[in-house]
Amino acid sequence: MRTRTIHVLLIAVVALGAAAGVAAADGGLSVTVDDLDDEPTVTVTENDTAVANAEVTVETVEENASYAGENETYVTAENGTVVLPAADEDVTVEITAEYENETATTTVDLTAPIDLDVAVDGADDDPIVTVTDGNETVENASVTVETVDENATYAGVGNYSTDANGTVDLPVPETNVTVDVTAASEGATASTTAELIAAADEEPASFGQLVREFIASFDDRAGGIGAAVSDHVTENNPGNAPDHAGNGSGAGQGPPDHAGNGSDAGQGPPDHTGNGSDDATDAEETDDGSDAGTEASDAPDGSGGSGNGSDAHDGTGAGNGNGADDGNGPGNGAGNGNGPPGN
Repeated sequence: MRTRTIHVLLIAVVALGAAAGVAAADGGLSVTVDDLDDEPTVTVTENDTAVANAEVTVETVEENASYAGENETYVTAENGTVVLPAADEDVTVEITAEYENETATTTVDLTAPIDLDVAVDGADDDPIVTVTDGNETVENASVTVETVDENATYAGVGNYSTDANGTVDLPVPETNVTVDVTAASEGATASTTAELIAAADEEPASFGQLVREFIASFDDRAGGIGAAVSDHVTENNPGNAPDHAGNGSGAGQGPPDHAGNGSDAGQGPPDHTGNGSDDATDAEETDDGSDAGTEASDAPDGSGGSGNGSDAHDGTGAGNGNGADDGNGPGNGAGNGNGPPGN
């Protein structure tokens, strides 16, 4: 009965070691592997003591699988360890340690390390953060957004988690701002800096568009909306001039007060130009004065007439030629009325 119990205990210990997948050894030699998702570290011990100069080999379990660390023989350092290359893709390998005719073998699944990357697209429109691992997007990655300038403000500062597409939508900034974006997933991190551009001012909607939007705002059109639309158009028509634009009445129209002559008094050429009176015109018309002079000479008493002394009577002025009986009376004009003596 005692012998059977010992056999059962030995079988249980062996089975436990194989199930753990950590080490299987002949004698006291054992092998363990850490950092399976990065650069795997193989440790060889014997009776819990590190074994230096132990040989370590690696083979893939599946024939079609590949691993950069296979078909190589490694030698443990003084601390009993060997660092293997990181896997390019997930792969299952068998690792064997050999020392002084003793061997130990273990099988482990190596995981390709995360090649985490973060990028910000649409920095000048709608910013979108995308987190990738190689060629695949990463869901549920942590994303942190901070402004580079401590004094800057941005509504998008905070912590996020990527969606099923590996993305996070950030708000458009009110002003240009530079942010640091950090992504983290399964112990790996990646960071980038992006300058986010504020949205440009949009062109104002046309009046027709505003009217259409106003009409579309009516949920209940029972009874018609014509009156409401008419009032809206009247009040918001861009063709309506503001109160301060232009003259609201006829007052104030016409040229300013200082422009031109406001009455007949100032019209016509200035006083020094030409003969502007009727007297000057009459003088020009009677300059010849020959008929008037004839009438004056015909007078028997030589008193003269009212005409101007003509050339026949040597009247050289524009005077009336009213001479005395001897004809030597002075004229009223610029010259003397020297007519012949009267009879």
